Amino acid sequence: MLQTRINFSRQKNATMLTVRFFSNKTNTILERNLIVDQEDDRQSVLDYLAQSLGEINILQYSSKNVLCIAERSRLEKAGGTHRLEHFWGDVISYIVECVDKSGVHYDLHVIGNVDSDDEEIMRSINQVSDELSIINIYEYKDCWLKREDILLQAL
Repeated sequence: MLQTRINFSRQKNATMLTVRFFSNKTNTILERNLIVDQEDDRQSVLDYLAQSLGEINILQYSSKNVLCIAERSRLEKAGGTHRLEHFWGDVISYIVECVDKSGVHYDLHVIGNVDSDDEEIMRSINQVSDELSIINIYEYKDCWLKREDILLQAL
């Protein structure tokens, strides 16, 4: 019997950019995972990162499409003490291991707010497809979600 795989490409609504850069301020190589809208121009995002961090040199980056359920309205409010908070909000990436009715396994990459729980993640996956059974949810990486540019007008 021919197995058909579920196509998640339409549900993946964000891009995770993994950026490795050299920080002149700390004299170290760092890596950050940035969550941005799929329509965002890559160079504009890298420029935005440089603007938020100061003197950095981008060494390399890679991208992958992800399902983002994080809500910007639930991000911790940007305080006045750290400039970076005005550019980025903390979110978490999860790997959701699931299987469809024909036995095909999937590892879905889902981005949620820091206060997201397994129930919220499961509801989001069930909205994508009701043919999936969730086996496990793993917290994977800390990420930064790009705040709306409108917040930066005061900086």
